[in-house]
Parts: sequence; C-alpha cells; structure tokens
Amino acid sequence: MMKIGKYDVSLLYNANAHFNLKERLGGDPFAQLFPQDEDGKAKPMDAERYDRICTAIAEMSVQNELWRRTEGYDREDVPSLSYIRTHLKYTQVSEAIAAIMDAMVEGMKQENEPVEIDLGLVELQKKTEE
Repeated sequence: MMKIGKYDVSLLYNANAHFNLKERLGGDPFAQLFPQDEDGKAKPMDAERYDRICTAIAEMSVQNELWRRTEGYDREDVPSLSYIRTHLKYTQVSEAIAAIMDAMVEGMKQENEPVEIDLGLVELQKKTEE
C-alpha cells in the first residue's frame, strides 16, 4: 500500500489488470513498465514511462477495489488516472515502481496448496493393480 495524495492505494495484478494494461500500454505490461536497454539495464525514467506507471497504478487500484467488493468489503473510492498523475510526487516514483513490481510478482504466483495423500489408499490401489 502506498499513499498518493489523500488515497491509500493498494494494487492487485490479476488477469483483468494484465489484459487491460496490455491493451492500454500497447504490449506486454512487464516490458512496457520496466523497459531495458540492449545490455539488460533498466532504461531511465522519462515522461512516457511515468505515464505508463500512473496508468498501471490506476488500473491495479481499480482491480483491487473490484476484488474487495466481491469479497464483501464496503465500497471505497479509488484515485482516477488524472488524480494519480497530478498527486504522485517525483520522490514517490521509485516506491510506485516497487509497488507495481510487487503486485505483478504476487499476481503471477501460482498457489499450490499441499495435497494430502492417503498412503493406505495408495497401497490398496497398488495391490489391486497387480
């Protein structure tokens, strides 16, 4: 969570966020938000990248709010893209990049729940197969 102006902003990177950002940014969100030069080093910040970062924050905060509502939480306002562009301080840009990266990494993780194995059933199946 990060503070942008009067808002506490939480980000969620889900399938909706991925495809919406892919369309709005004109390609793979990772490549558009974290561009690299030929040597694999991060490209410097410019106005176009700043705009893409603000777009990602706006989209992922909307997705987080939609998720909250489906989970039964009360409605909260989310900042608009123009509000984010106006209120995100230059000193917050690196924090915003880190928050976006964290949300994207978390959103790409697969949740693998431990599977309980009934060893007795496994042995029984082995015996019936023989």
